[in-house]
Amino acid sequence: PNITVRGELADLIEGGATRGTNLFHSFSDFNILDSHRVYFANPAGIESILARVTGSNQSNIFGTLGVNGSADLYFINPNGIVFEENSQLDLEGAFSATTADKVRLGNAGFFDASNPESSSLLDVRPSAFFFVDSSPSTAITVRSAPRLTMGNNRGLQVPNGKGIVLVGGNVELDNGAINAWEGRINIASVMAGSVEIQENGNLNITQGTGRGNIVLNNDAMIDVQLSFGGQIQLLAHDISILNGSEILGGIETSRNQSTGAQGQSGDVLLNATGNITVSGSSLARRNNDGSPTVSSIQNVVESDAAGQSGNIIIDARSLTVSNDAVISTATSGTGDARNIIIKTTGGIVLNSGYILSDVRDNGVGRAGDVTIFSESLRVLEGAQIGTGSFSLGDGGNVSLFVRETVEFDGDRSGAFSGIELGGSGRGGFVRIEAENILISNGASISSQNEGSGDAGALALTARRTIRLINGNISTNAISGEGGLITVVAGGAVILRENSSIDSFSTSISNPTSQSSASSSGSVTTTPGNGSIFIRQTGGRNFVFIGENGFIPNPNTNVFIDQNNESNGLILANNNIIIDGEPFDPLDPNGNNGGDIQVLSNAVVLLEASNIISLSANGRGGDITLINTFSDPANTDIVREISQRNLDPREEIRIRKTNNQVDIVSTGPIASGGIELNTTNLAENNLIELPNNLVDTDAVVYNSCIARSDDNEGYLTLTGRDRLPQTPNESTTTAYSTGTIQTIAETNESAAITEPQAIYQLADGRFVMNRDCQP
Repeated sequence: PNITVRGELADLIEGGATRGTNLFHSFSDFNILDSHRVYFANPAGIESILARVTGSNQSNIFGTLGVNGSADLYFINPNGIVFEENSQLDLEGAFSATTADKVRLGNAGFFDASNPESSSLLDVRPSAFFFVDSSPSTAITVRSAPRLTMGNNRGLQVPNGKGIVLVGGNVELDNGAINAWEGRINIASVMAGSVEIQENGNLNITQGTGRGNIVLNNDAMIDVQLSFGGQIQLLAHDISILNGSEILGGIETSRNQSTGAQGQSGDVLLNATGNITVSGSSLARRNNDGSPTVSSIQNVVESDAAGQSGNIIIDARSLTVSNDAVISTATSGTGDARNIIIKTTGGIVLNSGYILSDVRDNGVGRAGDVTIFSESLRVLEGAQIGTGSFSLGDGGNVSLFVRETVEFDGDRSGAFSGIELGGSGRGGFVRIEAENILISNGASISSQNEGSGDAGALALTARRTIRLINGNISTNAISGEGGLITVVAGGAVILRENSSIDSFSTSISNPTSQSSASSSGSVTTTPGNGSIFIRQTGGRNFVFIGENGFIPNPNTNVFIDQNNESNGLILANNNIIIDGEPFDPLDPNGNNGGDIQVLSNAVVLLEASNIISLSANGRGGDITLINTFSDPANTDIVREISQRNLDPREEIRIRKTNNQVDIVSTGPIASGGIELNTTNLAENNLIELPNNLVDTDAVVYNSCIARSDDNEGYLTLTGRDRLPQTPNESTTTAYSTGTIQTIAETNESAAITEPQAIYQLADGRFVMNRDCQP
């Protein structure tokens, strides 16, 4: 140490080459020993200091690196840079560290560390980093400021509002911290190519540039939280955030509360051409409540702050969130949480992981939206995607757009939007669009309001199938209205093993009552020329349909199937309208047909609809319609035994219109009962009979009936092959006309013959007559 800098002894680096506001330094090696302090002198008028290492060794920073002034510092070593545990920065300006071979100055010059003689020292700010070739030795490693012993050492930190840029081959934070409160942190991993510095401060990896990896491990942290404006950007091939590591954006404390102004946090941006992984928790470091710190990406308005959080935007080939890791925007203060937007060209897997936006306890504001675009999506082992409010504010919306299959599997797994107990606001909607949707093993899709307000809507659309296997789709509200549920499939909608679709308000104690001030939502299921297929191995399927439930497709079957008796219940608060082939508990295994119960104020069956209980060899089940009104046009209410052996998933029969109402009970073993517990069916279908009940002339046919299986024939008259040429030209024939004679009169009368039977003619009329005698 040769001088006192900021009250302590330090090494001061002076000299260098000055070009306008730039100061250039070159070193064959550059290292800082533990507890040593090394500063660059900052002559008057210098705004940027650029220091390069032209030798072949990496730089190891164990102590303090600083600038004795306000200039920005650019440190360049193509051989690699390591910031060890006790390393720290002491700057008033911004800091950039890179393992690039050269730094472009403006559009023309370069400050080259690998080939120093080719450098052009210009009076312009750095605009890009160029990598000729990168290997693992060109990495940037940050181990500074272990989280457990941070104390006064805050790692690589710059003053509030300033930025940190790390551009290397691979970049790793191993139990290290990078802080730029209210400023910007930009990290890029590049193997060969260039990285541009854009005017807004973001980095841009040019097209065709190879990428390396960024790893945060063992409680590593990237933090820009303070009052407003902090932004984080990571660019790499793979990005891994592991074992309690955190990326923190948002507002930690508001300096502007006294003036009434509010802050606005910047965004957290992650871009990877490969996989992004967020996984694990810290065994060494715990939260205030004793719980382990989990790996996370957060943009949060904390409890003592006012303002809006920023967005979290993720763009990658694939994404994995597991082992209790979290991606979250939230507000615990005053202000809105912003949105989470995730785009992947491949799949997303959440395995005991969470993607959430919410209003936390004591927060006032709106939860953000969660929007996902991906090739496939798997939500497993209790993982969740959702938005909600535990306090005062509306829940956000969840929108999942998936090209292939969406799978929710496991207890508590699912997607939701809601207001929790003690909260107040309106729940947002949940929208899922995919090729196939699977909800299984206790998973659920829900929009609920357990506080004050209405629940949001649910809309599931599958281009092929929607399957629920011990799964649930539900919307409910304690004091408001349950939301609309819309389920649309190009193929089948299949419910098995105690699955349910529920829309209701819990304040309605009797599901068939209309007297409550709250009202349920409605359920719309629309399979496309396919079926609603309900299958289970035991127990009972329960489909709760709110007001005006509607199954509109005229080419639709609803099946309930299981290995034993297949019992199904459709329960509605108001009306059920079935248009097509709607309800069929089918047992192709030879057991008894299941019982069907339909409870509603009105059941309207249209266009050849059927309610059917079928069994291959056993007893037919009972059909009970309670408090129902039936429109008899083209309708069957049928319960029968079917001698057939088919898999309803492979064969669906659509019956034709038959212009009549049949209540049928048939079967080789035994028939069940058909019960219509209503007075509406009789009262609404009484008609006044005409005085002239039968027209005898219309039912008696004068000639005898000659029955035949042959089709009616036709007579063809053919003339000569030409028309007369003139009006007075006569036609000729080869046959004589003969003699015209009269018929002799007689007084004989034919005997009266009694009709033998009632016959149906070819045109559908019924007449009384007799057979023609041979």
